[in-house]
Amino acid sequence: MEQIKVGSIVKPTTESGEILRCGMGMYDFAIVISVNPFILVSDCTTMMWSCTVNIEDYYHVGKADDKHMLECVKRDENIEKIYLRDKNIDSVLEL
Repeated sequence: MEQIKVGSIVKPTTESGEILRCGMGMYDFAIVISVNPFILVSDCTTMMWSCTVNIEDYYHVGKADDKHMLECVKRDENIEKIYLRDKNIDSVLEL
């Protein structure tokens, strides 16, 4: 099983009983934008989970591409700055 890291697409484990939801909406998977603290964003970027999720309750199923990650990290200004810095990107236009 591949380790969960920033950019991982994850699903909840069956054992955890976790369900990615927001109000009436349910999501099959989410994208990791931070591992410490563990923060997930929905694929369409409309939902973000932090306090209600634990990394051990999820497993890696894929990897988001850079353009999708940029949309996801926009949900949190501090994470966006770190992501751009780590990718050595001065501007969104470089993607």
